[in-house]
Amino acid sequence: MLSDLKHSAYGTGWRESPWRYLFTLVAACVALVSSFHLKGTTVSDHSKAMDLIREHCLPCHHADKAKGGLIMESRQYLLEGSDSGPVVIPGNPSESFLLATLPAESESHMPPEGQLSNEAITKLSQWIAEGMPWDEQRLRATESKQAASWFLEPLPKDYHPVLSMALASEHSTMITSLGSDLAIVELDKENPSMQRLITPHKDAIRSLAVDRDRHQWITGGFGRMLFWDAHTGEVLDEITDGLLGRITQLMISHDQTRLIACESLPGWSGNMHLFDLERRVPLFTWEAHKDEIFDCVETGDGSYWITASADHTIKLWESDTYREHDWLEGHTAPVMALAIHGDEGLWISAGNDRTIKVWERSSAERLYDLGRNHAYSLVDLAWDKASSRLYAINQRGDFYRYSELQAHSGAQSSNTGREKVLHRMRQPASSLMIWPEAQYAIIGTFSGALHAFTLDGEKRWELPLFPEPVAPAPAD
Repeated sequence: MLSDLKHSAYGTGWRESPWRYLFTLVAACVALVSSFHLKGTTVSDHSKAMDLIREHCLPCHHADKAKGGLIMESRQYLLEGSDSGPVVIPGNPSESFLLATLPAESESHMPPEGQLSNEAITKLSQWIAEGMPWDEQRLRATESKQAASWFLEPLPKDYHPVLSMALASEHSTMITSLGSDLAIVELDKENPSMQRLITPHKDAIRSLAVDRDRHQWITGGFGRMLFWDAHTGEVLDEITDGLLGRITQLMISHDQTRLIACESLPGWSGNMHLFDLERRVPLFTWEAHKDEIFDCVETGDGSYWITASADHTIKLWESDTYREHDWLEGHTAPVMALAIHGDEGLWISAGNDRTIKVWERSSAERLYDLGRNHAYSLVDLAWDKASSRLYAINQRGDFYRYSELQAHSGAQSSNTGREKVLHRMRQPASSLMIWPEAQYAIIGTFSGALHAFTLDGEKRWELPLFPEPVAPAPAD
């Protein structure tokens, strides 16, 4: 495969008055309805209703916020109404309070700073009269936008961190990010080799996925995903439409049909995009977190996706409905990494609060923290199924092993599970992966190096810091 890389080429994301907050809701929800060009439009009234709810209602009326007790994430939630009672009655717009504030003669006129057109009010009334048809796909869709207008400064020449790693080619090869480029590593217990592949990414590659069925790699950078031929290193396709932030995590679903891409705008949002993996077309998009998403894993049976975020939370998503199933609170800082202990039904998380927390899957309750008080932030986790042990690295490069993890009832004190420091590299570590065939742990660093250790902590090898690039072939 390495010999073919020389032919690679660039290629083409809501009491003072019982109605006060409801009035505010109506104002927020319909303020921009009048901006729709209703006459002659090809967009259905149903779709406009979904656009309205998504853009102007959900930010304050989702499960985590629910101002006034009103949730609008589903038709059923909307029908349940607010703390003051129902706000809409399907098939009966005249009894739906949502519409009572819209006419100009209304005592509590909404929106307060303008008047909706008669056409806009009529269209919204028609949607209720027709039974409030609900379009889940449209509700979770986003506008088609691109990140092309962003200007990215070139990365510093000495910035080439290994932020993501993935096994490929039946585990005899691995690919890693290397700043904005890739490294292709031919794995060997004693003498591995690594070559650098220049990519069209302008920002650091934050995520990787390997699609073995289709013999392709997928890389995620800023506002862009690239699909690569695993044999030649050529770019096969790219996705930029709808992607506005960094693709901080990529994952292929259990059934090998969907690609999950976590897109992050720091301090603003963490979105999840679903794509049909074979056709490379978008399926659904929704805001999963209010900040960056740092990790995403799937349960062994494929029933849930779990996300970890800079908003200090962990969320569980039903993989068949894409609905939020539960969320886990306990971390006091960004959650950086996740792992799954399948046999015991445990989920494990680590973060910048310097803790590793163990959660029980059946109850979604935190059981205990692992290990002693850590002096540095934890940055990555890896679970070795063969030995039933957890491995972790912190930002200083300390390499930890945890064994004898147990499922207890109720939160326990720390130091549950045996902790051992296997090695102290004393250089910033960035990523961790288990190579099961050799029973090695491979650690990537911010300096661009790879370090291999046995699972007992014995150092085996270290690859060069920054190998010479293999440049794409000139265009014909």
